[in-house]
Amino acid sequence: MLRSGRAFLLCSLMLIFTLSPVAYSVQDGPSYETLLERVKKHDPAADFTALRLAYADKPPKNSGDADPKLVDSMHSAMRDKMYAKAIEYAEKIIQNKYVDINAHLIASVANKEQGNAEKEKFHRYVAEGLINSIINSGDGKKPETAFTVISTEEEYVILRVYGLMPGSQALLSVDGHYYDKLDATNPKTNEKVTLYFNIDRPYGSLMKIFKQ
Repeated sequence: MLRSGRAFLLCSLMLIFTLSPVAYSVQDGPSYETLLERVKKHDPAADFTALRLAYADKPPKNSGDADPKLVDSMHSAMRDKMYAKAIEYAEKIIQNKYVDINAHLIASVANKEQGNAEKEKFHRYVAEGLINSIINSGDGKKPETAFTVISTEEEYVILRVYGLMPGSQALLSVDGHYYDKLDATNPKTNEKVTLYFNIDRPYGSLMKIFKQ
């Protein structure tokens, strides 16, 4: 069974999340820039869900997915324990896409290894906030309660949160909404698990590209 609050391991750092599902509705609110400033200032009013959705609905200028080569370089540097390089690559990705969870996780771990406790804590705070905002959007057990994501990468982050190995994937259309159905396995118990992700935003963005 899936349980909120599970820990997951990434690059030898254990991050534990205390989760309490809440309902969230998208309404007109603060701009992405305002929401981002609140996060950067560690403002208690920072809303990571609003930040992610604002980024997806109206991306800021000069933003977008990171170059795959840059992402590979970041992970390679981390595997090779080249922490300064890993931080450099992660910061480049974050500058372009602040809501990139993997880059914040790498930055957190690498800064910890470099002895920079302040930056390690900050990037962990951002990563946890982004992850919690996804998990708090639903339970993933059926389309009606699917996790709301803004990218495919977020889907695989959630699998890692629950310690699951990905399996087959299927695209579903239900009542005018689009979902990714991911079959996964718990490697410790061999339990089969199916998770649903609402992909209205990334799917809609993809369709806009095809229509151009």
